[in-house]
Amino acid sequence: EIELSEIDGKSVAIIRIKEFPIKPVSYDWKACKGANLGLSA
Repeated sequence: EIELSEIDGKSVAIIRIKEFPIKPVSYDWKACKGANLGLSA
């Protein structure tokens, strides 16, 4: 599941993996978008 959010004016994606519901991982969406095109929400 991918949730797009804006934090401090920056677009970030928060990935929640149901198998590992420990902590959402956030990162710069623009920087990582190209590396994650194969990821399905």
